[in-house]
Amino acid sequence: FKIITFYLIYKAIIETGLVSPYDLLFRNLKQSEERFRFLFEDAPTPYQSLDDQGRIVSVNQKWLETLGLSREKVVGRWFGDFLTPQSRKVFEEKLASFKDEGQGRGIELEMIRGDGSLMLVSLDGKTGRDEKGCFSQTHCVFSDITERRRMEEELRRAHDLLEIRVRERTAELERVNRDLADFNHIAAHDLQEPLRLLITLGDRLASKCACRLDM
Repeated sequence: FKIITFYLIYKAIIETGLVSPYDLLFRNLKQSEERFRFLFEDAPTPYQSLDDQGRIVSVNQKWLETLGLSREKVVGRWFGDFLTPQSRKVFEEKLASFKDEGQGRGIELEMIRGDGSLMLVSLDGKTGRDEKGCFSQTHCVFSDITERRRMEEELRRAHDLLEIRVRERTAELERVNRDLADFNHIAAHDLQEPLRLLITLGDRLASKCACRLDM
């Protein structure tokens, strides 16, 4: 029975064109690499992989297009070289926690394009582990949020300006109300004296008329 089993396995190997069983492993690895290349190299989102020192291991074509750089000028360099000084500090802090926690989300960094212009990105990713469970490299994607942040800043400024105008308008209305109250007080006071004079004069006239009628 064992002989028949071995024969059938051997026949299957020959028919599938494998020279040795290891070819099956290599074929699976090649298929995995092709899937990886499809998922990341041809992905519409910038992708990068860093080693434990923060050096760039690999990037995809979208990353290069977004930054306006060639692969030769990127791979092997420290990722912080493509960040503004302030974002470098953030990156160094986040990389340490990133390796410990195994993932990072919404990490905002300001990157420097090849032409010197700045770009704000939001980075998400996870860490890769070797067979011993130790950190091997990061797998991250990022999105350009420069325009979104600009719109948010414009909305914030518009909101702040609106609040200022509302406060100014409220203060103006309060001032007008105080002026009207003062005017009413003054007008009421000024009208009281003429009314008193008229009443006094009326009383006198009434008294004189009464005296004549008595005569």
